Amino acid sequence: MGAYDIVAEIESTSREELNKIIALRIRKIQMIKSTLTLVGIDGQNHSTYQGM
Repeated sequence: MGAYDIVAEIESTSREELNKIIALRIRKIQMIKSTLTLVGIDGQNHSTYQGM
């Protein structure tokens, strides 16, 4: 319960491919009302995050 009902991690070989996946596949799902896309920074590994 909260702001987000589904969280998906998607990997692609390019930003263009990622845009196509989001626009042409995810947003076409009938029950999807809105999306929020967060893009990682090249060279940053999310698994090594230590917090503040």
